[in-house]
Amino acid sequence: MAGRKEVSGNGEMYSSKINTEPNPTINILADVDSIFYLEPVKSSIENKIFRILRENSTPSNDYKGPEFENIEKLELQKKLKLEDFQNLIPANDKLIKSALQNTPALYFPKAGSYRILAKSYLTEVLEFILATSIVSDWDIKRLSHKKCTLALIEDSGSMGKESSKELESVVGCILKKFGNQLDTEHHMINGCKEKKWLLYDFISTLKRSVPPMFADMIPKSSLIDPERLYASVLRGLLVVRYEKTLYSPTELPTVSYFDKSQMGDEVLERFVNIFALKASWEYNEIIQYLEDLDGYSGFVSFFSSSDVLGLDSELYMGNSVVDKITGRHIEFTTDSAIKRTVDTWLSKYTTQKVSEKGPYYIGNSHLKYASKIEK
Repeated sequence: MAGRKEVSGNGEMYSSKINTEPNPTINILADVDSIFYLEPVKSSIENKIFRILRENSTPSNDYKGPEFENIEKLELQKKLKLEDFQNLIPANDKLIKSALQNTPALYFPKAGSYRILAKSYLTEVLEFILATSIVSDWDIKRLSHKKCTLALIEDSGSMGKESSKELESVVGCILKKFGNQLDTEHHMINGCKEKKWLLYDFISTLKRSVPPMFADMIPKSSLIDPERLYASVLRGLLVVRYEKTLYSPTELPTVSYFDKSQMGDEVLERFVNIFALKASWEYNEIIQYLEDLDGYSGFVSFFSSSDVLGLDSELYMGNSVVDKITGRHIEFTTDSAIKRTVDTWLSKYTTQKVSEKGPYYIGNSHLKYASKIEK
């Protein structure tokens, strides 16, 4: 975990607090012999909450299920309630409550305190929910909180009302952590595909998730133009939206995965699903989500030449560059034949409008009518 890793002389990692505020914490990305690649990590509210919880409780006191509860032992543990976090963390109540929901911790009335969910138990319950979904033929894109809770209670054997409430809270925490809430009762479990990221958080996480030699190919967030991700290795994989967040009053670029396998293989179906995501699209945006229907990959323009391109040809996402090996000027372009095909589809299913930024497309009456007939 960021800020809690230390490396011994033989290269082994073990848990230890490296430093404290106001100094930045560090995250070890990789090591090669005695060389360590370090990157600053900003302390988030979630990290602070988890640190406070861990400093006031040992892993042996993490919640592992009702059958492992030891009331006498819990009485000796320091109690942490919402007001304690409000006093210890310089943030408003809304941010703290939201951060608590994103932390694998819950308030347990029996203990009178927030407690961390043991990682082993969290994984066990998640696996149980997924396995039960398969056996019971539940739709993991619309899981019922109540059904999951009843199944877990039944699997855990007879227990009191208080323990049942605990399991209900545990299931709710896991469904929120590993899925998206559809309404007060239902959640969709779909891994990270449906998750929204702040663009710059996504890029930072991506850089930390690949080996150093590939991380060097990914630019700093400040060098990335969200409007030109279509001209990068992320072409057709992400949808960019601008949204307000709890952490900023201004709209920031967010990204979510564009799963073409779920968007339909027919032109009409794809258009319907695309405009369900966003009401309007610019040309360079929408074409990347349509071109595969005509058998085209946007990367063809990068690799159509017999020349061998160096890794630096993709160094700065969204910008043309000069490849250091061949000296060629590399800039993303879309095949003209594909453009003509997509233009035909756009003329059939969309209406072009013009704004200060330039032309954009919205679904027309033909698309709405055709989608109803298709249903």
